[in-house]
Amino acid sequence: MVAEPTQTQDPINAVLVGVPEIDDFLRQLKPEWHFYPHIASAKELRDNFTNETTVSIPDVLFIIDELFFDPTGDDTDMPFVIAAYAPIMFVVVISYKPEWQQQIIAQVAEQVTLNDFVYAPFYFMDPNDPQATLERAISQFSEDVRKNPEGMTSPLAQIG
Repeated sequence: MVAEPTQTQDPINAVLVGVPEIDDFLRQLKPEWHFYPHIASAKELRDNFTNETTVSIPDVLFIIDELFFDPTGDDTDMPFVIAAYAPIMFVVVISYKPEWQQQIIAQVAEQVTLNDFVYAPFYFMDPNDPQATLERAISQFSEDVRKNPEGMTSPLAQIG
């Protein structure tokens, strides 16, 4: 009898734009994922994208709204980062300010138009119910990728 080959799934690589305490929490929430060291600012990630800096591209990007979103629209680093990276990875906004969600969506759409990006969905996670909302976001992401798989190679797309 010949043994069937085993399927190995690539590890899911994630990064947080935020603070060490949230990074530690996410590592506990998803211990099976590999987390890169957190990034301290949305501006740093925007600069990497704008300057085409070669960095390892994770499968998952977490970003915290209350640290990086400017509801006035003067600072566009966070909406730019979401608009730039959502087409190639699973982007999750940790939503401490749910009242900002519609503004975030609108500012991301504006960045897509201004920068001629391809629009891709991104997802919100409730820090008061992180496990359930993250799992729902993963399921929705997997469904979205199944509907439109072009360009998305994240191993996370196979979960759900």
